[in-house]
Amino acid sequence: MVILGFVGLGALLFAVVSLNSLSSHAGKRQQEISPKSSYQYSTNLADVAGGQASGHVEVKYDGTDYTLEAVFYNLPDPLEDEYYEGWVVRKKPLSVISTGHASKIGDNYTYTFETNRNLTDHTEYVLTLESNDGDPSLGESLFEGTLILR
Repeated sequence: MVILGFVGLGALLFAVVSLNSLSSHAGKRQQEISPKSSYQYSTNLADVAGGQASGHVEVKYDGTDYTLEAVFYNLPDPLEDEYYEGWVVRKKPLSVISTGHASKIGDNYTYTFETNRNLTDHTEYVLTLESNDGDPSLGESLFEGTLILR
């Protein structure tokens, strides 16, 4: 699984995340993901933390715009100084890019990330639980999945 590679690469990931972080995540929020027919890649996420939560991520790239939409069900609310953060990962050469923070809408956590950069070679998705402690390294992995071309 992806997280096993992260654990031994803390310093490297710090550098990769620092160099690759994108600040262009959109403020657009949705409770439900748009119709699946418009998406090129998708994954049902595996709960690697042993909980009862589930999630789904869909990605589309139209040659100009990359859009990732994620929704998570049955996630417990994080502590006041914690938040959920999504990441896309390319294994070779290693690249880890933050896709933003999930917000609670109704009973679910969700977010949309948009950029004009083609990230379709980042085929792994990870959702982590992060602390507001200023440490940019990845927190505890909750969900993992491989984005599969349809």
